[in-house]
Amino acid sequence: MTTMFCANSGWRICCTSGIAAGAPADLLLLDWAALDNDRLRVDADVLGVLFARATARHIRELIVAGRTVVRDGAVLGVDLAAARAEVIGQMRAGVRDSAVLVSILAAYEQTLAAHFEPACC
Repeated sequence: MTTMFCANSGWRICCTSGIAAGAPADLLLLDWAALDNDRLRVDADVLGVLFARATARHIRELIVAGRTVVRDGAVLGVDLAAARAEVIGQMRAGVRDSAVLVSILAAYEQTLAAHFEPACC
């Protein structure tokens, strides 16, 4: 694997082959400054830091086959609000139509409440 580091931007790019204009590519661009903002040692293991700390919030861009599919935390081409509304609507309809599910959810909610909100004193 080839690792390239762009000192000006603080971005690290790892790839299995070269990057060339017009060539299909899969690239994951991370905000390294945010990922590694409290590093105390300059000799810290880069892959260790990456695997221990990286989360979705560090993704600045994901390019698959040369096409950007994620930019600044948003999946491009997906209407998240509409998808969420559709799923919630289907779940609400399912709950209304299922007495068994209603009883299970009630027991589930009571169990969660007892776990996270224990009786005080």
